[in-house]
Amino acid sequence: FLGRHYDSEMDNCAEAARWFGEALERNPAYARARAHLGSCLERLGRGPEAEQAYRASLGLPLSQLGLARLKQAAGATQEALIWTEKALAAEPGDVAGQRFAAKLYEALAKPGEAIAALERAAQAAPNDAALHYQLHRLYRSVGNAPKAKAELQEFERVSAIYGAQPR
Repeated sequence: FLGRHYDSEMDNCAEAARWFGEALERNPAYARARAHLGSCLERLGRGPEAEQAYRASLGLPLSQLGLARLKQAAGATQEALIWTEKALAAEPGDVAGQRFAAKLYEALAKPGEAIAALERAAQAAPNDAALHYQLHRLYRSVGNAPKAKAELQEFERVSAIYGAQPR
């Protein structure tokens, strides 16, 4: 819990990683702590160590998405997509995962799949204006002017109420 506190509340990855390490010394089989450790190590720029932590806890969608991010950063977009789809099969309502999947689909020139992923994300997080803007942009890129216009209007409506949440 201290690791999660330092990670989420204090935005201190180094201290969070220390606490996740402490938890793993006490219980090396604690997969969730290992996955969170991987996330901290990834954000600290320690990719090989993060990958090791993710691979040691691959049963968790958090680790699968972490591994996907590392693969995407290394230019292995197709492999990143495989890991992302695995994670989303377990947690289809994961907004960050759906957003990342959309990014990968777009990089692989699959706008229909990118749109579908963003629509799932928008359904799970209806107050996230940025998702509607991304949908507007994608619909416009595929020539669907009516849906692009509708998403731009939804972006403006949600932004007026909740603010634009840049992602």
